[in-house]
Amino acid sequence: MKEVLSKKIIITGAVQGVGFRPFVYKIAQQFNLLGEVYNNSAGVVIVTQCTQTQLDNLLLSLNNDAPKLSRIIDISIVENYQDDKVYKDFSISKSRKGKASAVVLPDACICNDCIDDITDKNNRRYGYAFTNCTNCGPRFSIIKQIPYDRKSTSMSVFPMCKQCEKEYQNPIDRRFHAQPNACADCGPQLQLTDALGKDVVTKNIVEKTASLLKQGKIVAIKGIGGFHLACLASIESAVVALRERKHRKHKPFG
Repeated sequence: MKEVLSKKIIITGAVQGVGFRPFVYKIAQQFNLLGEVYNNSAGVVIVTQCTQTQLDNLLLSLNNDAPKLSRIIDISIVENYQDDKVYKDFSISKSRKGKASAVVLPDACICNDCIDDITDKNNRRYGYAFTNCTNCGPRFSIIKQIPYDRKSTSMSVFPMCKQCEKEYQNPIDRRFHAQPNACADCGPQLQLTDALGKDVVTKNIVEKTASLLKQGKIVAIKGIGGFHLACLASIESAVVALRERKHRKHKPFG
């Protein structure tokens, strides 16, 4: 019978908000690992009871197959890790706090799969502006503190509907543990108001906003992570007005 090892593996870098825990969970299922994975304030921690062969396979996958948005800085192993807990399966556990040192990635542009979702009339996310998954969407702009969990983001005020919750809990779904996961039934909604805060009545908010920009208007676009002031750069009067409001006569906006 092969010797069972008890190991604690600490992964640091940009490993939160990129689907890293679901990735580890899938590896564990593939190689029949027992244990748990969780976020802490430093990164991602894996605790496992395994054979040397299983450990080698795990480390190989961590180095070669990590999520494309992740950036691993270091993988360290606590040798002879003493763990009194007896694991019967592998699970994603609750995050644990500590000294904050984890790297939080910037927001990621929408992926091709999510574009397919919002352009498919038969998809329940058709036309939904805040569609995202573990491969794309907001990260840095919505986080309030680490570890990176939904309750620590501006999405905490949007409880997931049953369908989104099902995706979030499904290991084979690309929205498995996607913290900003939402849809039109449970997530943020588009709203257009004038300078006085009154609703602008329109059939298509995106098209109306584009029309306002073409007219030389300045639009404050509020996302789930903050405001973005926008105007059409080809309209000089709009740019001048924005500079005056921002008190930046010559300084670049970036």
